[in-house]
Amino acid sequence: MIHMAQSQGKAIPQPGRFKIPLWKFSIVLLLLAVLTACNQLASKSVSELDVADLTPGELTFTSAQGVTVRELTLHNDDAGPVEVTGVSVTGTDASSFALANTPNFPVVIAPDQDMTMKVRFIPQAEQDAFSAALHITGDNPERGAVEVGLYGETSQGASDNLAADNDGWTPLFNGKNLDGWYTWLPSTGKNDDPKGVFKAENGLLHILDIPVTGQKQEFGYVARSETFKNYRLRFEYKWGSKRFNPRNATKRDSGLLYNVVGPDKVWPRSIEFQIQEGDTGDFWLVGGTTTTTTVMSTSADSPEYQEGGEPYTTEPGSFVRLAKSHTYDTKTGWNKVEVIVTENEAVHIVNGKVNNRGSNFMQPDPNDPDKMIPLNEGRILFQAEGAEVFYRDIEIKSLD
Repeated sequence: MIHMAQSQGKAIPQPGRFKIPLWKFSIVLLLLAVLTACNQLASKSVSELDVADLTPGELTFTSAQGVTVRELTLHNDDAGPVEVTGVSVTGTDASSFALANTPNFPVVIAPDQDMTMKVRFIPQAEQDAFSAALHITGDNPERGAVEVGLYGETSQGASDNLAADNDGWTPLFNGKNLDGWYTWLPSTGKNDDPKGVFKAENGLLHILDIPVTGQKQEFGYVARSETFKNYRLRFEYKWGSKRFNPRNATKRDSGLLYNVVGPDKVWPRSIEFQIQEGDTGDFWLVGGTTTTTTVMSTSADSPEYQEGGEPYTTEPGSFVRLAKSHTYDTKTGWNKVEVIVTENEAVHIVNGKVNNRGSNFMQPDPNDPDKMIPLNEGRILFQAEGAEVFYRDIEIKSLD
């Protein structure tokens, strides 16, 4: 052993002790820290990653045939906010996947806070398995723009059977085809869509992606056959650029019809959640249906919903509007929509904010049109109404 002592500012050997210079000791500690961090990073699953762990690189993952759903949680360990600007799949098989359920970017993660997103990888080709890399792009005011990869293996692909997630939400649209849905057009009827008005592509339900001509484009819809009762339904939509006669010079228009009953036609008896530029959230009472609510003024030509306003019941008619209280939709980008339907009430939610509410839905009795009976269940459908539109992440959750 060698001791270290000081003489005139220099170290001289002494027996029995050994002292390592501080700079060498610091290097040893740094190397140990790097090795420890690498071991920890290698053992982390995708759902445990911290923003601090996300350094440039690729995560190569495989997915069995079918939809894989992964819930990813990112934690911001930085002193400042991190703005997550996008998620994409890159690599050799990147074109084999479509992403769904991603948030509306950018999303800011505050210091020491989490962001959770549920990402659905949708295979786009008939293969047994795929490999690709999942990348998150972000920006930190101190570190600048970064492209970061997720490290760790994803789970194997779940079967594409539209099973409910752990939180009870069940996808109604698989992103690959129209299984579980049927189309209807006045000129051709059920499941006869020669122009391709309704199609599934890249995880999206794409409506009216057809050539624009000067001819009138008929209305129609894509619908579920089964009946729904007591549920929450959510989805996202955004507008395309194509517009068709007779509505090529008006607001872009579509809609969700729920509690649909009776034969297929344009439009069947139902309640409409209006999807229209600046009007998303309006009620349209279709085919003689009615509702009770509270409005700003009962004497208005088009009464407007107001929480705690004057009690009001609509009159039966072919198409009766109950206007929303506020405008929350955007004409560009994705809009998030939810409707909560129970036996006695429906709530319309646009981008996280309630803007309409109705209760006591009634319809004419099919056996006695002069008599009104409850309307609290039915089919659902999405309209083709003269404007190109995209839908995604169509999910339902039972309240029973």
